[in-house]
Amino acid sequence: KQWYQRRVAITAGRHKLIRKQSKKMKEQLSSKGLSEKVQWNMPLIFDYGRPDDKVKRMELAFPWIADDEEETESTDDPKPLSQICKSDKNPKGWECAEFKEIKNPDIPNVQERIYKSANSVVTKIETNIFGEAQYEEALKRLEKYFNGHNNANLTMEIVVPVTFTMEIDDNFVPVEKFVAHGISVAVTDPPQPTDPKVYLMKNTPEFRVYVRAFGGVIPSAKSEEIYSRQFELLMKDLIKGKAMAENTVPPTLITLEYTNPEEGSQQRHEVVIPKPQTT
Repeated sequence: KQWYQRRVAITAGRHKLIRKQSKKMKEQLSSKGLSEKVQWNMPLIFDYGRPDDKVKRMELAFPWIADDEEETESTDDPKPLSQICKSDKNPKGWECAEFKEIKNPDIPNVQERIYKSANSVVTKIETNIFGEAQYEEALKRLEKYFNGHNNANLTMEIVVPVTFTMEIDDNFVPVEKFVAHGISVAVTDPPQPTDPKVYLMKNTPEFRVYVRAFGGVIPSAKSEEIYSRQFELLMKDLIKGKAMAENTVPPTLITLEYTNPEEGSQQRHEVVIPKPQTT
């Protein structure tokens, strides 16, 4: 990785000026055709001063993808769940959230599932001063819960997938984002989190969803574009199969991650839309 840095000396605590410098960086790099290569969702601020300094030195930095390191989107099929989830044939696999598949010939490219009641922990994905979602911080909070940061000091195995939920308004504008991890069925009485930002959800009711799975690498710079395209394809299939009315805006969009980026093209991503409730 290379780093584009703009060195700034600003008064301590002046976040407004940091946002201004970030905007200026984007304008300058855009004029050179370089803006798309910068990972704007990963801002770094290097602070060289002391809290009581009236004037100090700060540096604003963003990761940069060099031409010879650019990732490309893969069109590989999703990794089969049979190679991910624990079973008699795959005893070293992960414990996976349990669901029942419903066959629907009207939507052959979409899987309809009924997820069983389960326990999980969830935390809100907050934003930084630039309005960027802080995914890593949210995931670390959940990781600590499973590593014993709970009122029983209990260490537990995680259940896959990692569930990212985005609540949206009628204009497809995100309102709130959350991330959750399932708790093993072996833990019959899950401990309470000690972090006030982590919430225990016990015995959540079963629910139905529509799922579209895909594989390959998702470059961070293109993640929003790729997921948006997959949601678009999912909704088109649902409308074509009359499982969703045209011009419908689902209140919740969900993405499921079963694999780690280190697995290269052998990954499994899923986009999910809850099945509308019938009256």
